[in-house]
Amino acid sequence: MFKSSIFDQYVLTYYYSTFAVVSVDYLPTNSLEIYSAILILLFGAVLIGVVIAQFSNLLEILTSKQRLETEELDSLNSTMLLLRIKEKTQKKVSEFYEQINKSPYEYKKNAFYNLNNSLKK
Repeated sequence: MFKSSIFDQYVLTYYYSTFAVVSVDYLPTNSLEIYSAILILLFGAVLIGVVIAQFSNLLEILTSKQRLETEELDSLNSTMLLLRIKEKTQKKVSEFYEQINKSPYEYKKNAFYNLNNSLKK
């Protein structure tokens, strides 16, 4: 290997440095094994990166939904304060809003069944 080209020496150096970090005790016997091991390592690194990115996106979606609900509730509370609505009414409106956000489908379904028959038509 010492009489190899500069490129091959860099590849071999990359191989040994990378495998030293991941602590694999595998010694290649030829260039094909070195190249295939490097490709497998790079594929693994990309795969781990994609999985982490997907979890990050999922977490961002969940937190953005919670942030939006909090902003809407803050806006609602501010509006009620500006309109000088009584505290008791503010509390009822806030509880109603939270109930709708927890399960909007269930609330709408129950609200429809609780309507007067003349309103259902």
